Amino acid sequence: MRSNQKKRRINRRLFLDLATNNTMRSCARKYKVNYKTIYNRINYFAIKARKNNNKFLKKLEKSKVQAMQFDDLITVEHTKMKPLTITIAVDRKRRYILAAEVSRIPAFGLLAEKSRRNMDIEKVNMKED
Repeated sequence: MRSNQKKRRINRRLFLDLATNNTMRSCARKYKVNYKTIYNRINYFAIKARKNNNKFLKKLEKSKVQAMQFDDLITVEHTKMKPLTITIAVDRKRRYILAAEVSRIPAFGLLAEKSRRNMDIEKVNMKED
């Protein structure tokens, strides 16, 4: 897995940079490596994350959830007329995230009527195509 990596010393710092919204190109400039190197490291991090997640899931299967807690968050996608809700199921005792779901909800407040009109127009346009 690591045998082809020539600059393993950047892995930890690169992972943290990518996790904090730095772009691949800015990371390539920062670490003085090719853009393709950063791309390959992202694939490496993905493989490593999948393995760790599978281990975690196997460990979680052995122990049962005693109590579950749900939490909701309302946010927007690109404009206030496109609100989203994010629901998360959490193991109450250990605080593990068990599941997460993102759903669209109708606009509310002063924009509700305008949002409904726009949604109706979008439905008509989709039918015509």
